Amino acid sequence: MNLYHYTDQNGFLGIFGNKELWATRIQYLNDAKEFILTKELAERALKAMLRDHKYESSRFRIERFISNLDNYTSQNLCVSSLSEERDALSQWRGYSNSHGGYSIGFKKDDLISLIEGQGLRIEKCIYDEVEQVDVISNVIRESLEKFKDCPEPYLDEVEITSESTSHFLKKLTYVSTYIKDVGFSEEKEWRIIGLVQFKDLDFRAGRSSLIPFTKINLESRFTDLISEIVVGHTPNMKLAVEATDCFLIKNYRRMNSSSYEHDFTIEESQIPYRSW
Repeated sequence: MNLYHYTDQNGFLGIFGNKELWATRIQYLNDAKEFILTKELAERALKAMLRDHKYESSRFRIERFISNLDNYTSQNLCVSSLSEERDALSQWRGYSNSHGGYSIGFKKDDLISLIEGQGLRIEKCIYDEVEQVDVISNVIRESLEKFKDCPEPYLDEVEITSESTSHFLKKLTYVSTYIKDVGFSEEKEWRIIGLVQFKDLDFRAGRSSLIPFTKINLESRFTDLISEIVVGHTPNMKLAVEATDCFLIKNYRRMNSSSYEHDFTIEESQIPYRSW
């Protein structure tokens, strides 16, 4: 199975020039509702537990979880997006900068092996609300179970955090990176996810602010990771493919070969989309 990373021409040059992917701090992604959706579902699940007598002994801890929900967005979780779809109109529109762009096909198992060695993970995005609630409820139950024998401090101030609350919020933040609104389901998205220390953040220019991100190193197995390159919609596909081919020959020419060849497969998008 392949997973595809959509990008514009600058992104393509960065990936193949530096042998790396960029993972953006999740608060700066395009879908502003991502964190809000997870918070809403978590609050609903927590309030349902307050009405359940089974959780009576954990009532104060659950109330503290609710009081601290606004604090769960503060961690430096960075994500890089991929898709099961190799040639999808919605992805070209979103990531190829009007016209011109690439869908880079990564071998899923090889990519997972590489990034897990760097302390990162890949998760498939969840769009179904029933599944989302189930995942969030499991996080709540795990947090309650882990600290069931640990008394909560500051019983007269529910808004103050605690060790159990910090644990819950950290778990919830991670889950929020792959919970997405059903309106994005056609993207069939997967995400590379990493919790990054502040000192390891880089910054790039965005449309309205600087964007924090971190770099994912692919150098050790770069050419083996990529199965194909799909060239996106463009006014002159022939020139775009030729230029891509020339770039790859210059930078990735086969060793011990007298001909001008590289090891990548280049395909053309079959989407009948024109944005010019």
